[in-house]
Amino acid sequence: MSYIPAAVFTWCGPNDLQVGLPDAPLPPLRFHGVSMAVAKALELMGDNPALAAKQILSASEARIFASCVQRLRDTGYLRSPPPPQRARVIILDAYPITALAATTLNASGHLVQVIGNGHPVSSSRQMAQLRQRLPTQPPDSTTRPIALLSCAYLPDPARIAPLLREDIPFVVASVRGWDISISPLVIPGRTPCPTCEAHRSQDADATWQATASQLRTRQMPPINDGAILAASAHLVGVVTRYAQSAGQMNPSGRRIEATSLRGESITWDFHAKCSCHHIAAIEALNVAT
Repeated sequence: MSYIPAAVFTWCGPNDLQVGLPDAPLPPLRFHGVSMAVAKALELMGDNPALAAKQILSASEARIFASCVQRLRDTGYLRSPPPPQRARVIILDAYPITALAATTLNASGHLVQVIGNGHPVSSSRQMAQLRQRLPTQPPDSTTRPIALLSCAYLPDPARIAPLLREDIPFVVASVRGWDISISPLVIPGRTPCPTCEAHRSQDADATWQATASQLRTRQMPPINDGAILAASAHLVGVVTRYAQSAGQMNPSGRRIEATSLRGESITWDFHAKCSCHHIAAIEALNVAT
């Protein structure tokens, strides 16, 4: 058993103990007639139940302690910790947005794997340095994979194709100088992909393919550290929610303006000319039948 983060202990009077705060997820609890010994045992209950049981309490204090513990359990302040929910995060480059997300997710218990040479966003040396910062972890087939990558201006089809082919969900952060555009979570066969957006851009501008081919070969444009931190935090949030949601989640993306760091939600739609549209339709038909 352990306490939830909202289980903050404060004294409201000489022998009145409160657990929780008014603006916390659960309403606060008040316990009356609580001695210092009982309060200490209650606080230890979350981190070290064995030590809490060794506290010297009188018969009346032991009854009060047992009553408080039962009430804390009944209200959800004291509960069994849920099993760890983690994802297998595939890192495809060492650009600061991706690298910072990788180290943060690794520290949070996710299985992080740095794969490939990072071209054209990162050098082999940068990829090696990132691998050195992350402990080597054995493959885990039970965790859901999700890939993270960064790119200049537009997602590179050559980097995206293997993920689509292997049915690996991914999120791509496109650095454009004036902003960072983070794609919605792309789940192959279930959600729109970058090619859908490319077709839509081509519909609006017949010369878009020529423009896009030039943008994909350019160096990463400069962007300030604040925007990088905001983008990385968004990636961490996407992976965390993905691991907790069994793959069922809102796939919206985020656009972060570079100077103000103002963010707005973005969504993609299927395009009739994209093959992922047909895959999704086939899967929907299979489910319906």
